[in-house]
Amino acid sequence: MTIYENFIKLLDAYNKEKAFTYALEQLNNGSLSVVELYEQILKPSLNNWNCNHEINKLCIWQEHIRSSIIRSIIEGCYPYILKEKEKTKSLEYTVAVVCPPDEQHELGARLVTDYFTINGFKTTFVGSNTPVESFIEAIRKYKFDYIAISVTNYYHLFKTKKLIQYIRSVSSETKIVVGGRAFQERKNFYKELGADYLIENIDDISKLKGNVAI
Repeated sequence: MTIYENFIKLLDAYNKEKAFTYALEQLNNGSLSVVELYEQILKPSLNNWNCNHEINKLCIWQEHIRSSIIRSIIEGCYPYILKEKEKTKSLEYTVAVVCPPDEQHELGARLVTDYFTINGFKTTFVGSNTPVESFIEAIRKYKFDYIAISVTNYYHLFKTKKLIQYIRSVSSETKIVVGGRAFQERKNFYKELGADYLIENIDDISKLKGNVAI
């Protein structure tokens, strides 16, 4: 079995301890880099899981447990993120990573925050459930160079557009990047939202700073 298949088996069994240990073992023994763990194991395990809500009444319960396990693994990877960051030049660019209003899926935002960190950006993870008014005040105070908005649910794209309009109204110089599953089938839609860039992977973040991808 592949590393991915072994991990999915543990995840499907909701065995947090073994899934966490197995994932970090791949980093410790050099089988995977932290970026490879994110791209080849964690992201697919999130994106490829499907559940029929009409048949299985526990879909939401199961999704939350799986997300909790993956969140713990991501948090456990932070020392490896910092090691990767040491390989690149630190930048003065600041970035805040946020989700649009009512977007409850923030693991994508958590992943992209680490990608920005690896690339030398000074990052602030905001995540979900932050009132727009509070976020706008933070933009006024901290004057971020970039705002990254992670959108999982397609139905939140309209709210993303409104959020971008709010950001533009208080900080016309801030660059806005978007990404997430909501853009998988509509890659050019970010332009209609008023964003400056679409981020699909770590290479796209590297291009923002004009450096070769790590």
